[in-house]
Amino acid sequence: MTNHLKANFYQDEILSFLLQIFQWTGEYDSMMRRVQWKPLAQKVGSGLKIGIGYSFKHQETFSFENNVNTGNCFLHQDRFDGNAKIEDDGSRIGQQAFLDATELLIGKDVRLGLRIKKLESVHTGIPTHLPIFKTYHQIKTVIIEEVGDIGAGMSGHYSSGNKKR
Repeated sequence: MTNHLKANFYQDEILSFLLQIFQWTGEYDSMMRRVQWKPLAQKVGSGLKIGIGYSFKHQETFSFENNVNTGNCFLHQDRFDGNAKIEDDGSRIGQQAFLDATELLIGKDVRLGLRIKKLESVHTGIPTHLPIFKTYHQIKTVIIEEVGDIGAGMSGHYSSGNKKR
């Protein structure tokens, strides 16, 4: 089915299929979300479970290893030149989690709690004569190491490496 979708439909058409079932809760609907993700993402391992009400930008930058589970209403904001990798062994992303990262690596067997917020960039305040939202961004890679457990409602910057845009 994945090969058929890739061969016969444009990315926008596959996304429209996903939007038709992204709120449905049945086992079949869950399977179809996984099937429809395969032609869009860099990699989709076996056992991927994507909850209802999710939102992703730039699916082509994603790589899901085996047995990854995203909670309902998960939001990941990415860039066209980004890279998001979620490793296997049962990594779980909680409901209503918000990840804003151009470079994101979630290690093996990671648990991210309900409503966590992770941000990768901050405004530097330079140049000082501009309003803060117009100043340079400092962008950092978000890395959550293997066997990590970040509780519900946590927010902040978990990062290493620097880029400026």
